Amino acid sequence: MLYPVAAVLVPVVWSLLRRRVRARRYPHLVDLCVVAPFLFDMAGNTASLYDNVWWWDDFMHVLNWIPWVMAFGLIVRTRVAGRGTVAALTVGFSP
Repeated sequence: MLYPVAAVLVPVVWSLLRRRVRARRYPHLVDLCVVAPFLFDMAGNTASLYDNVWWWDDFMHVLNWIPWVMAFGLIVRTRVAGRGTVAALTVGFSP
């Protein structure tokens, strides 16, 4: 249900922000990290893994956070100085 929103979220935000910062290239990796959890979820639903594999739902809760945490870290690294600060913010964002 939210897959179309996730698919257009990064392009819309990027198009709004690129007018302010002209030198920015499109964040392909951030886009992939935002959309991947929805793709994994749809694949699991399509294959009926949520109904047939008892541990699948717990596994997907862990797996789906990994790309979102990566996307947050990729966004933060361009705005915060220092690798330690980026690592601390990224770990703090994770559940």
